[in-house]
Amino acid sequence: MSVKEIHAWSEKEFARLQAIRLADEPSTFDRIETTITDPDNAVVTGIQVAIEKSPIGGELLLSAVGFSDNGSADDKGYPLMVRNRGGALCVTAWTDVNKQDPTIEVSLNGARNECRTNNE
Repeated sequence: MSVKEIHAWSEKEFARLQAIRLADEPSTFDRIETTITDPDNAVVTGIQVAIEKSPIGGELLLSAVGFSDNGSADDKGYPLMVRNRGGALCVTAWTDVNKQDPTIEVSLNGARNECRTNNE
């Protein structure tokens, strides 16, 4: 999916969520399931994923069929997590099923709106 396509989807999703909020309907979820396809290669089989909200800290946890983390059974783990780390949105990934500790942790602080420069 191109950045342009993601942006278009984001705008539509934002409008949908705004409509829900304006209607005073709950906008929370416990689990969302979808299939991620490769728009550049229609032959490749899609990957079934689920996004869940952690009951402890509200982290977003991504599981996928065919993927897992070190401490979980096959297809039952969460190799990707989005969380709040000291006020910073952070993405944590377990990219090696044989390692217990995360292999990547990325702060999204540079993506804050206030970091935007006048250069486009």
